[in-house]
Amino acid sequence: MPIDNGLAPIKKTISTLIILITLIFLSYSNTFQSSWHLDDYINIVERSELHLNTLSLESIKKTFFQKKTTHDRLYRPIPCLSFGLNWYTSQQAVLSYHLVNISIHLLTAFTLFSVIRLLFKTPNLYLKYRSFGYSIALLSSVIWAIHPIQTQAITYIVQRMASMAALFYAVGLFFYLKGKFATVFNKKILFYTCCLLSYMLAIGSKENAIVFPLSLLLVDFVFFRDENLISKKLLYFLIFVLLTISFITIIYFYGVRRTDPITFLTKLYQIRPFSFFERMLTEPRVLIFYLSQIFYPVGSRLSIAHDFELSTSFLSPWTTLISIIIVFSLILFGVLGKKTYPILSFSILFYFLNHTIESSILPLELIFEHRNYLPSFFLFIPISLGLIKLLSRYNRSNKLIMYFLMVFGVVLVFSMGIGTYLRNDVWKDEKSLWNDALMKAPSSARPYIQLAYGHYSKIGDTKKTLELNQKAINLKMHSNTQMLKPWILLEVFITIPENLISLRKRGRMH
Repeated sequence: MPIDNGLAPIKKTISTLIILITLIFLSYSNTFQSSWHLDDYINIVERSELHLNTLSLESIKKTFFQKKTTHDRLYRPIPCLSFGLNWYTSQQAVLSYHLVNISIHLLTAFTLFSVIRLLFKTPNLYLKYRSFGYSIALLSSVIWAIHPIQTQAITYIVQRMASMAALFYAVGLFFYLKGKFATVFNKKILFYTCCLLSYMLAIGSKENAIVFPLSLLLVDFVFFRDENLISKKLLYFLIFVLLTISFITIIYFYGVRRTDPITFLTKLYQIRPFSFFERMLTEPRVLIFYLSQIFYPVGSRLSIAHDFELSTSFLSPWTTLISIIIVFSLILFGVLGKKTYPILSFSILFYFLNHTIESSILPLELIFEHRNYLPSFFLFIPISLGLIKLLSRYNRSNKLIMYFLMVFGVVLVFSMGIGTYLRNDVWKDEKSLWNDALMKAPSSARPYIQLAYGHYSKIGDTKKTLELNQKAINLKMHSNTQMLKPWILLEVFITIPENLISLRKRGRMH
């Protein structure tokens, strides 16, 4: 039952926008007054460089840099500028911040839809799926847009950094594919230039976009085969330029610290409760856990904090080795199955490729759900393809099954939207968010600490603040010991509000 032939291109575009706008704003309609949380404070509320009072060039320039003790460092200038503009219009009132975040999400979803449509026009897919391209692109982008796991990237205000990076990443993919399809040389150059600019904006939003050139190679690897010499030369030149930008970015990133990458990473690992070896063993389990959340996104499995046991060996816990085998097997399948199952191969390889920055050697925190925002772009294409193909088949042979499948599709979409709406209720304020986290991660110190100083200390409940703090101190959870160190002194300073505020600032995780 192909939808593609029933609507003119302009009507398809308008219909898609209406559907995405309606579903996204309904799913996020209860977030407009959701409060600040966790890193929102240190990155926005307490960061004076972003507090624009005028729109002078000097003021705007200040938003591009993060103040350090000895130097200013260029830090994610694109989203930081947007935070500065939000502050200029509404200071700490959260409504405008949420409206911008939701609008960015809408633009990303529509761009993703456009990218998927172009993918279905590539040589490896067009002849086989030309009747289904629009339907598959619409369904998969809708599922992605209203999936509950995306709430952390949208409702958690500071994660605009992740969503803006993903937006420009998707725009870059769009222009790259437009360049591939262009038959006029000047148009190719124009589209590839736009692709390059999009990449620079993506990196300027968040550093995980640095793998973008590899994603372009992945697109070519899976969807394009025989190309003329000029196209190949342009591709190689574009990749060379993008990799050069990546290299310069890395040199600058480490250069401003005046230290080599190994020394820099070693120092970072010293403040973490895990070693390099433990992180590398644990992250395959995290990646599999992310996939389980994506394909089984019930609210009880989503949280801002997780009790996630460290892997200390290949068999401790026993799921470590199994997860490593599954990850490598999926990657191997993606590489070997690209001709037979190009869509599935691409979605798998894109997922793992775009997790490499935040889920590999860098000593970041082990797990955060917003990290799936970009890697999950194409995971719903295989599901959508299967459903659309079954609808087409049974439209001709068995109407009853076709209607059942249609109901299933509608239920799937609405369950995602309802799940997102309910998950967004949790983000209402600090109390609701961290009570939810406490129920789901009772062995983690963070929910106790954030409840104590994000809620109870603010309402003057010193007794409850101290009680929750003591519970955090008593926890023996190995993965959270780094959070307890700044808080041991609280029993000494608990009666002095100024010291509580100071300790809270020093105790917040980045």
